[in-house]
Amino acid sequence: MHSHYLRAGKNKLILLVVIFLSGLSACDSDGTRSLPEAATDTTAPTIVRITPDSEEISYGVDLNPTVLFSEKMNIDSLLDNRVGIYSGSFDPDSITEPVEREINISHSTVPGESKVPDEESGKLIDVDATELTLGLSSGRFALHNTYTLQVESDVHDLVEDDLSTSEDERNFLEGGERVAFTTESGVWHESETLNFKYLNEEGTQAVFHQGDSFEPIIQSSQSGTTLLVWKQSVEGVTQIWASQYLADQEVWVLPGTESASRHCRKNPDSLDSSCVNSLRLDSAGLGSVYSPEIAINELGHAVVIWIQPRSPDAQLTAWVNMFDGNAWSGPRDLLSGSSVDGEVRNTSFSLSDSGGVVGGFIQQSSAGVQRVRLLSFNFITGFNGLGFGAPIYIDTVSGADVLGDAQDLELSLSSSGLGVVVWSQEVSGFDRVRARRFNVSSDATLSSDETQFVDVVGAETHFAVQPKPSISDNGDLYVAWRQSSGGRYDLMLNRNASGEWEDAKKIEYDDSASVSEFTLAHNNLNELFVAWSMLFDDGVNSLTVRSYHPGSGFSTAEDIPVTGSGSERPVTSPLLNFDYEGNGVLSWVQNTSFHPKIKTRQYSKLSKVWLSESTIVQETSGAEVLTLRQNALLRDGRILSVWGLSDVTGASLGSALFKEYLPPIE
Repeated sequence: MHSHYLRAGKNKLILLVVIFLSGLSACDSDGTRSLPEAATDTTAPTIVRITPDSEEISYGVDLNPTVLFSEKMNIDSLLDNRVGIYSGSFDPDSITEPVEREINISHSTVPGESKVPDEESGKLIDVDATELTLGLSSGRFALHNTYTLQVESDVHDLVEDDLSTSEDERNFLEGGERVAFTTESGVWHESETLNFKYLNEEGTQAVFHQGDSFEPIIQSSQSGTTLLVWKQSVEGVTQIWASQYLADQEVWVLPGTESASRHCRKNPDSLDSSCVNSLRLDSAGLGSVYSPEIAINELGHAVVIWIQPRSPDAQLTAWVNMFDGNAWSGPRDLLSGSSVDGEVRNTSFSLSDSGGVVGGFIQQSSAGVQRVRLLSFNFITGFNGLGFGAPIYIDTVSGADVLGDAQDLELSLSSSGLGVVVWSQEVSGFDRVRARRFNVSSDATLSSDETQFVDVVGAETHFAVQPKPSISDNGDLYVAWRQSSGGRYDLMLNRNASGEWEDAKKIEYDDSASVSEFTLAHNNLNELFVAWSMLFDDGVNSLTVRSYHPGSGFSTAEDIPVTGSGSERPVTSPLLNFDYEGNGVLSWVQNTSFHPKIKTRQYSKLSKVWLSESTIVQETSGAEVLTLRQNALLRDGRILSVWGLSDVTGASLGSALFKEYLPPIE
């Protein structure tokens, strides 16, 4: 069997052919062998069998599709982008366009299922045939998705074209073949407490963390890198620690580790030094850290930003530690060369696929006002300690406007480098939502529009707070926020589709309740989904989802039934995520005294409905509160959720994995 790697649009082919020659002793008197004249093959090849072969059943995500031909085939013709796997269906009624996926493909020669008559004896004899085995380069298919295996008609058998004739003697497949199939759905597996280990001071063995672990943040990329950072309390000082998750082994390792040893996987309580799976990121001896953020790009590079004193008992500044996929740069002061020496209060950073790092932060000005600044630098330059550039103010106002404190800063950056930073700021007595659209190149050159007000000022006292941005794959920018109205909060949205902000719109219309929290995210069809919780006067909570498509506009708001919601089980921390195939998950927390839960509903791209409610963390007697900030969408469609749990014994981290159903071993 010869293995080849096939990337859409590019082929890399390495063939190792071993030929054994034997039995060449029968020769004519002149020493040459008499061979019969070969008959001309004019039979077109056919496809004997394709697996999977049905859309009526669901297939496992570890499936390896196969294609069996009726005879031996020309391998080059098979590998030249003529056999592929597509996400989606070619059915004209399909809601999505098929997208070709990167695949691995191998071939072998097997006894065929066809027989032909021998020219001399007339007996039926076997015909060797080519069989292809395919799979996604990510290792697995995504859960609950339709795929199509396609074989094009211009693949052919071993007969070559005789260039001395006007005809093409090659035998091509008579008509192409397409087979659609659907993968199985997933389930949440039992949750577990995360216990991380670090290397002791002597460097001789692993030690389990003691003290509180809290406020976890997890991020992943389609390249396969998944990193978790969290706060760790050690002797009254809050530190930042990190660990890396290997999806193929479902194990936590020291960041930069390619594979966990069999010993460490089989013995999770082992204190062998090779089983260390966490690393401290912040600067020792400077005091506690605040507000950690993490961003990862498709190269597997990551930046972790946090706030920490520049020196013991000094003012707070922004720090960074950078990961190149193998090693960390070490903690560095982002603003050590800045001319403005005010205290940093809030940060939000991101990283493009080309290596441009850009972020915003709120810093106390010399006038005592909390101002917004923007900073950009190249990842490699920063990693090598060659500087981070100079930040600029982006919150200036003109005319008679009086600038007040900024708050609630958030930044979103697309893989191509298009971004937006949003915040709420007091301007002439009103809390306004402001936005700055920008582009960052790989060398960190930053080009940006002017800062704009994206909210709507009413006649009454105006408070527009907690803005959140999202960017679709087609470059549309969206900002949602809470805005006061008659003693309650509405949910507002604005869109920038061509460099200009539109008029802000109210997207919920229940004036008997107030929006308490919300979340927004895009799927792979450039649809925006917004989910929010509302608090009614009688203490009842509700959860609602609404989507927006650039072509058809807003959908009807859909209420999501929540079991046991109300004043005793308030809905908090709604969180939306979509995987690379377009399936989604809506998560939320229901915190009560000593009985918190995390619940989810999966969104099916195929049926465009929210599926039944699941509880991924069961009620825990004695627990006080659960915190959920992010889920990690693994590159093969699985979902990894990590949360913080507080109880009478302290704070700890928990985790659960959404993946295929595995029947119990009997």
